Amino acid sequence: LSVPAWLTGIAEDSIVVPLLSGSDLYGFAVLRSPASGFRMEFEDIDLLKTVGRQVAAVLMQAETDELLAQGQQFEALNRLTAFIMHDLKNLIAQQSLVVSNAKRFKSNPEFIDDAISTIENSVDRMQRLLDQLQRGVQGVTNARVDVASVVHDVVAKCSTRSPIPVVNII
Repeated sequence: LSVPAWLTGIAEDSIVVPLLSGSDLYGFAVLRSPASGFRMEFEDIDLLKTVGRQVAAVLMQAETDELLAQGQQFEALNRLTAFIMHDLKNLIAQQSLVVSNAKRFKSNPEFIDDAISTIENSVDRMQRLLDQLQRGVQGVTNARVDVASVVHDVVAKCSTRSPIPVVNII
């Protein structure tokens, strides 16, 4: 067993208490030299062993808590990444559709209007995504949404298109 350099610098009559968890050595606690005339008894040694195990358990629990917190942060990052990837794939699909149809319908004024609207929508969604990323997870809140009113708004916006959308909410 090689003794670390820092351990050789302590007084010879200091008490070194191993911090054990089961048979694993977690660390050491070095106690100052006892008062002169102090003699270690069997009960003192048992108490130091018990305290050493308790300190090791507390330190291991703190380490486990830290690892758990890191795991939760990693999971949150994974969810955020999946959310961003999903949004980006949808935006790319919209833009790709506009580009592929532009070759065939570039002379159609309705297509141009629709393409501008689609691009504007994509830009708005990208801006909201960037704003959300800048605010962080704290800025995200859950809220109830009246789906029927959202659907009616979409139908109203698209009512000038052909075919005219119709909604029937039961």
